[in-house]
Amino acid sequence: TGEIGPSVLHKVHFGINDLGLINVLAYKIADLPEWAQKLWVAHNATPEGGLSKELHAFQNLAEYPSSLAPEVVIWKNLNRLQSMIESVFGGPLFSNLPQQDKFFKSVHRFHGDSFEQVCQLCKELHRATSEHIDIGMLNNKIDPEQAELSNKQNLRQIRRLSLWLDRLGFDGRKMTAVFGGLAELRQGDAHAEGRSLRDSLHLLGIDKASDDYPDMCRKILMETGNALGRVGQAIASTIKTQHP
Repeated sequence: TGEIGPSVLHKVHFGINDLGLINVLAYKIADLPEWAQKLWVAHNATPEGGLSKELHAFQNLAEYPSSLAPEVVIWKNLNRLQSMIESVFGGPLFSNLPQQDKFFKSVHRFHGDSFEQVCQLCKELHRATSEHIDIGMLNNKIDPEQAELSNKQNLRQIRRLSLWLDRLGFDGRKMTAVFGGLAELRQGDAHAEGRSLRDSLHLLGIDKASDDYPDMCRKILMETGNALGRVGQAIASTIKTQHP
């Protein structure tokens, strides 16, 4: 999957089957340029795990899949959260959001050849989410004493978001655990694989002993999208209470 990345995959309809293998209908490959066809041939494997259910539904049954790709869920929830906070509070939560084309080129399930590539996905997700949270905006939402203490302790964005959620009556640390896991694991693409770094996988609901890297990427994307959705729902619920 390292070579057959988004620059090639976006040219065809594809699916992932129960074994984590990429499925593409053969006649679609013929529509690709020669250099792309050679990549597909080099990585071709004996069919195992059956046909992807979503690919079968879309290509053969002319039905839209019942679920969204986790990358799409992240993108939608990221923008919904941004729009909601900006419209209600007069300023954005994220100082900068990635452009859509750049987002989907860097945030995808096809980092999954090694643990280092899994960590590269975490780095891209951290860049697209927590890294651009506006600290000044959060300081206005938490207690002034906490804001002052946060500044003295140089707390980063994730911890300050947790404090805001605490103030709203939620378990901020639990709700931001996924973002904490991304922040810790983002270092792994630059360092040798270590057990201590793998310990952070539990924050993303993944067994640290797992070596199914494509499935890790899928789960990380799903957990990130769900975490963004939960934060959005929590904030939205308090807005409705305060502004019926």
